[in-house]
Amino acid sequence: MWTMRWIFMLVLIAEMHTKETSLLDDVELTVGDVILTEEVVQLDASKGKQIIKHKNESTGIAWIRMSDVESAFKTEKGDGVKEIEEMEDLCPDTVNGISNEARLAVVDFHNRMRTRLAKGQQRDKRSIFAPPAKDLLKMMYDCDIEANAQSWADACKHRHTDAYTRRKLDIGENLAWIPGNRSDTEHATFSSFLWWREVESIGIGNDTTFLYDFLKQGLGHYTQMAWHGSFRLGCGMNQCNDWMYVVCQYTPRGNGPEGRKIYTIGDPCQKDDDCPGRTKCLQDEALCEVPSHTIKRKRRSNFK
Repeated sequence: MWTMRWIFMLVLIAEMHTKETSLLDDVELTVGDVILTEEVVQLDASKGKQIIKHKNESTGIAWIRMSDVESAFKTEKGDGVKEIEEMEDLCPDTVNGISNEARLAVVDFHNRMRTRLAKGQQRDKRSIFAPPAKDLLKMMYDCDIEANAQSWADACKHRHTDAYTRRKLDIGENLAWIPGNRSDTEHATFSSFLWWREVESIGIGNDTTFLYDFLKQGLGHYTQMAWHGSFRLGCGMNQCNDWMYVVCQYTPRGNGPEGRKIYTIGDPCQKDDDCPGRTKCLQDEALCEVPSHTIKRKRRSNFK
């Protein structure tokens, strides 16, 4: 029987345009089990180290051993946090559950992964390497989105925010529950690492056309992080009993509708004309940057 120090619970809830249900209502959690909304299914360790199962298209929880991902995370996070500690305060007038260092670290991690993907250097279980991307936008941190995410993290609810409200505000969302006494910076980057890792443990393949079946397979966190048009990010965190609840939200939202491209396959930009719209090419990062003065902000209201 696995002990709590060897596992963490990652909420594998991909963005769907369907009715969403509470995950843990009236369910007694047992170490070593996989929780599927109101069902409890015994984990079959003989089928591999990481087993992800789903009851329907939109929900599912898996138990994954910490030892399977800790060493990979230590390599992946690199020294990015040390390099950005001295940067400006992103949300100087905001006091939430996330520090400025964590804000800087999480957006830095997202952009480093998107750069790797754009350059064709991202491993994909189905195709060795994911195809390169020509139209990935560089992400920027958004304090208004953080306020939304933090309000939901504070509620400690084991489900997504209201789907109708997310559609109205054009927001995508990733959630994670992680145990342990890490700093908020470690929690923020570790969650992002786990979401991105889906492409290496499950994989998309050579076709970047989005399918709702990806969500059933447990790829929805990765596809949201890799969505070409999502460029504003905000996260909230809250300690809920023994778990750190991490909520990251994105706009424009990804993961749909079916048939759209997660990103356009092609060589990354070399000049501004290679980028969509009025975005600017950041050649070294292989990303296109949206000038801040062109951003139209929607009115935001916190989730309840």
